[in-house]
This record gives sequence, structure tokens and C-alpha cells, in this order.
Amino acid sequence: MKHIRKILIAVLAVTVVISGGYAIKTALDYRQEEADYQEAQDTFVTIVTPTVETPTTTIPQVAPVTNGDITTEAVEVVEPEPIVYDATEPDIGVDFQSLIAVNGDIIGWLYCPGMNISYPLLQGETNQTYINTTYKGTYSAAGSIFADYRIEGNFTDLNTVLYGHNMKSDTMFGQLQDYRQASFAALHPYFFILTPNGYLRYEVCYALLTDASSSVYDYNFSQEGSFASHIAMLDSRTLYHTAYTATENDTIVTLSTCTGYTESERFVLVGRLAAWVITE
Repeated sequence: MKHIRKILIAVLAVTVVISGGYAIKTALDYRQEEADYQEAQDTFVTIVTPTVETPTTTIPQVAPVTNGDITTEAVEVVEPEPIVYDATEPDIGVDFQSLIAVNGDIIGWLYCPGMNISYPLLQGETNQTYINTTYKGTYSAAGSIFADYRIEGNFTDLNTVLYGHNMKSDTMFGQLQDYRQASFAALHPYFFILTPNGYLRYEVCYALLTDASSSVYDYNFSQEGSFASHIAMLDSRTLYHTAYTATENDTIVTLSTCTGYTESERFVLVGRLAAWVITE
């Protein structure tokens, strides 16, 4: 029995060492991924002056309170008004000439105001190309935000599907599931895709839980009425309804990430194209 116990202890010790080593490697990979994309922000992104000012809250004057011979200032804590990120144009610019020189597979830049989602968009030869590869071509568990390889990649498809990992560090699409709450969608009604010659603004319409093999990811709507049926399906399955709805005359973008609860469950956010602005 003592011999068996020693063997079990030795096996357990090896397992702990290996697990610890893997955890350290994973943490280092995540740090490198964050560093790579912070470098992208610092190198290729500039802040531009927004056209819509951020709402501010003025704390009202409060009269002093007298209690006998002692006078104290009454302090009232006023919660600030929630910031609604409803600017109709992005407050960032991207140096696409330099960015595409790094990787020709870059097709745009995804930007969600007020969130930790601001990344280059890529499209590879398959959906595995950038699932664990950064825009610089290096390995990363976090991978990249990328478009389904089967679509055109110029955002003219009826349904452009974009994938990203649900990272615990809130990078990539780690914050996307905040859109499970209607209140969050009300404060973040738009997202943008910037391109070398302008930008596209999308209005958030639908948020839903689905399966990896769901028809939510359909992109070919060659049959008459099929896209209208797709929109109707989204409208019937959404977790809530926003101020915006899509029609069969729109084009949409579907943002997809895993939920972390089951292997096949996905959370998707769908926006309709509201404006396509050409700046160059």
C-alpha cells in the first residue's frame, strides 16, 4: 500500500507540474495577444473628434444642514447619467495602407464604441486560417476577428458573418455577451466597420442564443423569399427587441462567439446596415 501511495503521489505531482506549466504558458499567450493588439491600436488607429458630445451630469447645489450650533454640508451622491454611445460616425480613424502592408487578408476594422472591441477584420482561405492566428501571422489562442471565408468580404452580402473568441480577459468578443441585456443594447445601439475608403454603420437589431450549425449563419439566399424568412426567424428568436428591425431590403452583419457553457452553443448579435459612407 505504501508503494502504491508513493506512486500515486508522484503521478499527482507530475500532473500538477504539467498543469501549472500549461496555465503559465496560456497566461503568457494571452499577454502576448493583448500586446499584439495593443500595438495595432497604437500603430494604426487614431482618435478623431466625435460629432456628438458625451452627455454630462451636473451635480446640484445642496443647502447646508444646521443641527443646533453645528453646521454641516449635506453631501448628495448623484449617479451620473449613463453614456449612450449613439454617435452616427466612428470617432477613430485607421491607417489601412500601413495595416494592409502587414497582412493582405485584412478587409476592414470592427469598432464597437464604448466597448473593448476594436480590431482588424481578416478573411482567410478557410474559417480555420485565423481562428488561432493573429493579424501578424503569429500563433495565438485568441486568434483574430475574421469573416466567413465563403462570403465576398466586401460587406455587400446579405449576411456577413464575423467570428471571434469569447476570451475571459474581455478581449476579442469577450464583451459581446453584454448584449444579452436589452439595457446594454440601448446604451450601445451602433457598431462600425471601417474600410480603406469609408465606413459602414450598423444598428443593433437582434441578439440570440443558437447552435454552431444554426441557419443563423446562412449566407446564400438565392431562393425567392429566403432572406425575408431569415429575418423573420431572427425576429422571432431574439432575446429582446431594440429600436431597430431589419427587412428583406437590408443587408446585415452577424457577430458570433461561443458562450462557454456548451461546446456548440453560440451567442450572436445582428445589426442592419444603416449607412455606408465613402470618405475617399
